[in-house]
Amino acid sequence: MNLKNIYSVKNKELSVDELKQHNLIISFSILTQLLLIGFTIVNFFSHKIYSSYNNLSALFVLILISLYYKKTTNFNAAFTAFLITIVTLVSIQHLLSSTTMYTNILWLPVLQLLALIYLKKTQMILVSIYSLLLFSIASLLPHYLSVIKEPTSITESNVINIITFLAMSFSIYFVSKKMFEEEIGANNKLKQANQELNSLNESNMALLSLVTHDLSSPLTVILNYVKFLDKDSHQGVTRIESSAVKMKELIDSVRKVKALEGGKLAMDLKPVSLRSIVTESVHNLNEQIKEKEIEIELIYDQPEPETYRVYADSASLQISVIQNILTNAIKFSNPQGRISFYFKKRESATELLIKDNGIGIPKKLIQQLYSFSAKTSREGTLHEKGTGYGMPIMKFFMDKFKASVIIKSKTIEESSVDHGTTFHLIFKQH
Repeated sequence: MNLKNIYSVKNKELSVDELKQHNLIISFSILTQLLLIGFTIVNFFSHKIYSSYNNLSALFVLILISLYYKKTTNFNAAFTAFLITIVTLVSIQHLLSSTTMYTNILWLPVLQLLALIYLKKTQMILVSIYSLLLFSIASLLPHYLSVIKEPTSITESNVINIITFLAMSFSIYFVSKKMFEEEIGANNKLKQANQELNSLNESNMALLSLVTHDLSSPLTVILNYVKFLDKDSHQGVTRIESSAVKMKELIDSVRKVKALEGGKLAMDLKPVSLRSIVTESVHNLNEQIKEKEIEIELIYDQPEPETYRVYADSASLQISVIQNILTNAIKFSNPQGRISFYFKKRESATELLIKDNGIGIPKKLIQQLYSFSAKTSREGTLHEKGTGYGMPIMKFFMDKFKASVIIKSKTIEESSVDHGTTFHLIFKQH
């Protein structure tokens, strides 16, 4: 499990990287706006009207960008717009200057570097092309056309550029330092959280091993002794045996899941007869089927039932997949209900549809059905209990078989006529 530190900014959750981007764009935006306000005042009193308008226009655009970022937190779009605005501002200022302000060209590599570090490839290319194009126009246009110039000495131009450049450098330094400190703190917290998580996982695995081992041994003893009892003269013995078998199968499935996840066991997939697996599963659950007087029907679209062969682990397919689904179908079927198995042979897959006319599964519950942690267990139509682990285990093994499951269901509340659940299992041909 991966952990990610989350910070809250303006009621929005930001990751460590997003927080760094947030600090960067806010710092640059505030600094640039303050510089523009200062330059606008200086230009106004120096009677540089066009430069003042240029600064005010850029200031207005930067405020809009800040408002956009505050609303969307879309860093790439906002920072791209920020860089394009600065490029436009500096290019127009270069065009308006009465002297050749070559120091403006220093902004080109700085802006390119910022785009390269902080923007995605598409936006970085866009900013690069725009910068080169606009700087070229601003430099070459005065040689071919008459352009309005404002009196600016070389000294004044250099002072303006040096002040701006120094301000930006200090801003980059302090923002980078702050982000570095935040990243160290975030990484330390993340490391501590991962250590706690690993410790918890080890405890859970140890507990799971203990429970499955300690439950499995007495159940095996119970099953061995039940075989020697006279089932005709002891009421409930059959029920005891059936319950013990189900508990043993569940424990075996959980142990197998744990072994597969831990890499201690490899899944050996072989061609198996789907018809034989289904027939054996129906036989194993015959007591529950009889108790509810449920009708079972097997429907084939091929004349030879043995043609339905799939790649799977035979025991896992029977116990953890088919019997789990069939147990659910029985549990949520009303007495005298019907459960149908539709076998279908396709060119690229073998399919099995298990359809019941029971009470159905609520849509909200279907979304959580494969989760080991979600509470999905419900009572059956005769108050049968369950663990909620059947469907997650079923999905786990279907994934191991590289097969897929589609569930369609209608509750009685949704339809009083065609209610029930269909599990559509699709096994690809190998």
